[in-house]
Amino acid sequence: MPEGPVLDTEQLAAAAGVEVADVAGLVEHGLLPAPPYDAEAVEIARLAGQLLGGGLEARHLRMYRQFAERELALAEQMVTPLLRQRNPDSRRAAGEQADLLATAGASLHRALLVQRLRSLLRP
Repeated sequence: MPEGPVLDTEQLAAAAGVEVADVAGLVEHGLLPAPPYDAEAVEIARLAGQLLGGGLEARHLRMYRQFAERELALAEQMVTPLLRQRNPDSRRAAGEQADLLATAGASLHRALLVQRLRSLLRP
């Protein structure tokens, strides 16, 4: 578990600005694990809370978990051969590839989504 706070459900809800029922829904639909929670869980709950406040339900957010799992599968394919080499240079290269996939992949996703939303909203 990453360093940071260890929170229960009520503390997570308060830290993320969501209701306890929202946290339960996020757990039920696989966006959050069972407690205890860490700083990453706070961020996930906070961002999910914004979408929930926009009219979505926790079940609608499952697609984001599924997207992340698919991206993880791609990352595993790329970095596993490097991790098997068990030397510091290969581990560093694996970390760099994982960082590239996370940052550039998220940026590409956002750019594609914005492009398509603009096209949808164009008169």
